[in-house]
Amino acid sequence: MISPKKDEPYISSLLLRGEGESLDFKQSINSAEKIAKTLAAFANTSGGKLLVGVSDQKKITGIDEHEEMYIIDKAAKEFCHPAIQVEYGLYIHEEFKGKDEEPIEKIILEAIIHKSDQRHFVKNKEGQPVYYIRVMDRSLPKILD
Repeated sequence: MISPKKDEPYISSLLLRGEGESLDFKQSINSAEKIAKTLAAFANTSGGKLLVGVSDQKKITGIDEHEEMYIIDKAAKEFCHPAIQVEYGLYIHEEFKGKDEEPIEKIILEAIIHKSDQRHFVKNKEGQPVYYIRVMDRSLPKILD
């Protein structure tokens, strides 16, 4: 079990950096098949971080970390070939509504994918392996020579 950390400066620095080749924001993950493309692209390019519980507009929405980790693990093991290792970090973001109210705690999940020495593929609907790379803030299929 991972214990959440309070690290506002770290999360703030990632939000300021914004999405790009090595950083992607997801409000939540609802498809292991879709997120597998991002995991493979990070592993095939230069590695990267996935922040879950953050919208594309950089708004912290929070998540249920157990559900999100389950889907990411499923994507990394069942849809990525060979399987991809994912490291996790959990962060607490406190949001204050009013000066006399208790803060609302929101959980942000960080999934870290390291650059791999192997090529990682994701099978498409026809069962063919597709190689993905990261280009700017997108995970794109690449034709191999």
